[in-house]
Amino acid sequence: MECVIAIAVSAMIVFAGFAQIQELNPFVWGLLALIVYAGPPAYLVYFQGAGWMEAHWVWLSSFGGLFALFIAQSIAAAIKRQRNR
Repeated sequence: MECVIAIAVSAMIVFAGFAQIQELNPFVWGLLALIVYAGPPAYLVYFQGAGWMEAHWVWLSSFGGLFALFIAQSIAAAIKRQRNR
């Protein structure tokens, strides 16, 4: 679980940096990255009882969630840029 925490904090810092560059709220996007990355493993391991055989689904859900969050952040930044014109 320490690995998940380390990568989740790294994802939080990266997404907060992306948000700051795109003039979005870095605290909101950083927190969303933390929740999106650490949420699926916590749910799958603690509530569903996922073991070593399901490890690929746990990691896939985490990185897939971050990819979806990146797309959502890009769309939010595009909408904000369009409003500022």
